Amino acid sequence: MPTIEQYKENKYPKEHVRRFRNIMAQYSSNDGLLCLTFPQTFDDLASIWFGQLPSGSINSFLSLSKAFIRQFMGSVQRRKSLAHLSKLKQERSESIKKYLARFGKKVAQIEDASDVAVIVAFTNGLQSGRLSFDLRRDRPKTYEEMMEIAGDYALAEEEKVAQEGSYVHGHKPDSKLEHKDDKKTQSRDRQKDEKNQKGQPRESRGNNRTSRFRGRYSHYTPLTCDQEEILSVVEDKGLAKYPRQQSNNARRDTTKYCRFHKDHRHDTSKCFQLRDHIESLIREGHLKDFTLKGDKHGGRQDSRQGSGQKRKSPRRSSPGATINTIFGGSHTGRSNR
Repeated sequence: MPTIEQYKENKYPKEHVRRFRNIMAQYSSNDGLLCLTFPQTFDDLASIWFGQLPSGSINSFLSLSKAFIRQFMGSVQRRKSLAHLSKLKQERSESIKKYLARFGKKVAQIEDASDVAVIVAFTNGLQSGRLSFDLRRDRPKTYEEMMEIAGDYALAEEEKVAQEGSYVHGHKPDSKLEHKDDKKTQSRDRQKDEKNQKGQPRESRGNNRTSRFRGRYSHYTPLTCDQEEILSVVEDKGLAKYPRQQSNNARRDTTKYCRFHKDHRHDTSKCFQLRDHIESLIREGHLKDFTLKGDKHGGRQDSRQGSGQKRKSPRRSSPGATINTIFGGSHTGRSNR
């Protein structure tokens, strides 16, 4: 059986039940097994309470979980209002990853907040930059969608800082001049975006959200099979270079899993970082058996990282070839709110 974190009396009982159900769903949904396993996650106080339940008072896991929540709901602090979330602001030198972590902890303490309200609070708390601009231009419809977009930006930001050693927001915290220049650049980018999107159908503009992170290369070698299958080959050959693992987040969608990141943020087949890694190996002379014959672009060093310019959509290839490029991002699930 899986290892499940023990419940402590100062924790939210609803959150404990939700996490227990999510973990057990990967193994069994048998009601009797859930009833037998759930008490094994109790601390001393909860175990005493369980042992004192009247005989025959529990006939299902639903009745057990409801009794558990009623018993321990009063032992935790009252959930906070949305006003506490609205006060949260990203520090000027704070990374998106750290801001996401702080924001996620606050969201877990908010009671009955709508997705729209949470999205607005998150966006308003961001420092001025590309993420803030994109979320305002194409506002996500759900909390999950917003966290997926922000997670993608956090990963890209970490890579940029690791390669260039630059400040998170592109300027020193005490540099007023660079801050003004940054605002001017954002204003020019905003004008270009509005000009480029003028006259486009609303559906076309909305698709920008899925194409924000197209990876490092302007051209990707066509593949003959799914990138998840290629990952297995890369692992067998000892060529896999895995990215840094993100911290665990209980709110992520456990129906998705990326073998490359070892995380539930997104599926392996939609991982843009894995696609970059595969393309990099191809350009180094590996994986020739998994590329379409006749592709003349392999080996072109056209990495777009660190360009500082707005990315342009890749040109369409000729109708005769099928581009099996996978674009993907991180996803953070949201539940029980």
